[in-house]
Amino acid sequence: MSRLKLFLFVTLLMMNINHLLSAPISVRDSLQRELSRSKTVADSLNIMYNIFDITPRKDQKEIGNELYEFAKANKLYDVQLDILRNLSNLYLIAPSDSMHKVLIAETELVPESDDKKMTKLFLEIALNAKQASNATEAERQYRLRELMKEYNEEPSNDLYDRIRQLFNLCIYLGTTTHGELYVDYANKLINLINRLPQEYNPLRNMYYSQMGPIYTANNQYVQAIAADKEQLKIVKELEKRYRSQGRRYRNYDANYYNVYRRMLSNYSVLSPEEIEDYNNQINAISRRNSTIRNDIMHNQRSTIYYLMATKRYKEALQLLKKQIENPVNASHKRQFLKLMMEAAGAINDKESLLDATMAYNKQLEEYNKLKAAEIYKELQIRFDINELRNRNVELELEMRNAELQSNRNMLRIFIIAGVILLIMLVIAICLYLRTRKLAKNLEKSREKLQREQENLITAQQELIEARNQAESANKMKTQFIRNMRHEIRTPLSAVIGFSQLIVDSIPEKYRGDMERYSDIIMINNEMILTLINDVLDTAGMETGTIKLDPKPTSLQQICSIAISVVEHLANPGVIMKFENEGDKDFVLNTDAARVEQVLINLLKNATKFTSRGSITLGYKVDKENKQVVFSVTDTGIGIPADKMKMIFNRFEKVNNFSQGSGLGLHICRLIANMVNGEVCIDPNYRNGARFLFIHPIV
Repeated sequence: MSRLKLFLFVTLLMMNINHLLSAPISVRDSLQRELSRSKTVADSLNIMYNIFDITPRKDQKEIGNELYEFAKANKLYDVQLDILRNLSNLYLIAPSDSMHKVLIAETELVPESDDKKMTKLFLEIALNAKQASNATEAERQYRLRELMKEYNEEPSNDLYDRIRQLFNLCIYLGTTTHGELYVDYANKLINLINRLPQEYNPLRNMYYSQMGPIYTANNQYVQAIAADKEQLKIVKELEKRYRSQGRRYRNYDANYYNVYRRMLSNYSVLSPEEIEDYNNQINAISRRNSTIRNDIMHNQRSTIYYLMATKRYKEALQLLKKQIENPVNASHKRQFLKLMMEAAGAINDKESLLDATMAYNKQLEEYNKLKAAEIYKELQIRFDINELRNRNVELELEMRNAELQSNRNMLRIFIIAGVILLIMLVIAICLYLRTRKLAKNLEKSREKLQREQENLITAQQELIEARNQAESANKMKTQFIRNMRHEIRTPLSAVIGFSQLIVDSIPEKYRGDMERYSDIIMINNEMILTLINDVLDTAGMETGTIKLDPKPTSLQQICSIAISVVEHLANPGVIMKFENEGDKDFVLNTDAARVEQVLINLLKNATKFTSRGSITLGYKVDKENKQVVFSVTDTGIGIPADKMKMIFNRFEKVNNFSQGSGLGLHICRLIANMVNGEVCIDPNYRNGARFLFIHPIV
């Protein structure tokens, strides 16, 4: 099958390259013959890359698409990503953004990797740069404000996303100013880029190709040389990499030429040895590359820079006079006038010096106007940034005040919980003393039986009677607690009702504190009832008096009910959500009331320890393992590793001063055991706590 795919792609490629007459006939024919004889994917890939490299740029799109489809069919993911980056450069001059968006979508077909992340980021930045160059000034300013707001108010924790934010900001900022503000953001950007994997980083090449000319334009020659040297290093690494892959037609002469010429233009900070070296490099490139040779003859910029660097001012001045009106040098006119002034002054050519000075002053006046407008825009941008920072400070202050208020509320809750714990402690001591007393009575009975063996039958009857009394006492205890629940509910309801009447009868301006006290009364009422219910459920489950009533049950329904029951208990600022809301429902054969009880207990537990962030209830149907996994995830204080197993024991708590009786999670385990399931803590979750309730599918 793979040989058939290989043959089809080779055939298609040979059909598509027959029209590429720009490549030398002998080389093209040779590569075609090699391709027709290739028998492996690796051999074909190498030849196809060589055909791509030797093809003129204007014809590379079609070959690139064929090469991409070949790599895609053979699952050569690194080749796919490499071709996507190359195609991105080829589509930069296209009028529409659609192809760039298609390329970005294609990255999603590749498995996750650092190379995929970097390629997707590269394509997104290239698209953004293209959109910036085609936008109107008003669109650029609007987009710049949006990017500044995103960068300052919504900073991402993901390195790739942070680079995307900052690179896009630098692109739009570069359309407005190249001043200190731009350089400051650019320095931050390269620090982030350097944190990416270094094996191959196309973003570094993109960055330095922009910064070299900008530093030169800002007269920051030392920084410009440093940036150009970094780009040279990158180009050499790329050339070495492609040579090792057998891509003998990959040509970087244009890259070397542009960098060496720009470095030569900054001759004032170069040593004589560096000047000679860079000029020799340019000459060597021109001898082997006719396109570069024609460019040098046409604009003479590299020759002018070399003559000025070697103080051959007379020759330089003659060339400058010829080339200053050359249309291809229009963007360098101010620089040429400055060089003419330097050369004319050095050889005491007063007439040329005067002409150059007058023309330079005129150019400088126009430049200063543009520079003033640029500075004004930069000041506007700085003002906007300061406004954003001030806004962030205000928001942070509000958050701190909210946190302080939350801490106060927590303190009140802890005090109330302490009182409840004290009451529970007294109850526990009473139960202990009573149990101890019963144990002593049993010991006396055993001794009495040993002494009176002749009264064995009577003693047995007494023991049976004692056992019945104990069972009766246990039933009476349970019944007593049930009666207490009903008896306590009525006065508690009255307390709540009258407390609300008191609040309603107070004038509106004095009502704030009273409403808070009323809320505290309602919370404590619910806590007392929960405590009694937990004690009853624990006793019933442990003795086996509580039985399951399994019925077909909607997971969406029981999860929604659990959320609605508990969401009012969440701390201010904490979001409680159901992550499967709107998903396709699943019907589980179970006791809905007991499953709801587990979910409610887990959600209540999360509210106690989550003061900010979110609490999320969700489920996953694992049909392969025949189970449903419910999860309750919070962003609270988390569970210490040494507490993860014992937290489900009776009366066990993470914090002895926290709210609750310590029975809620124990009840969850009892119910999980009843349904032949399991309740546990996810040890791999680090941003709080995640409780899992695993229910088998019967």
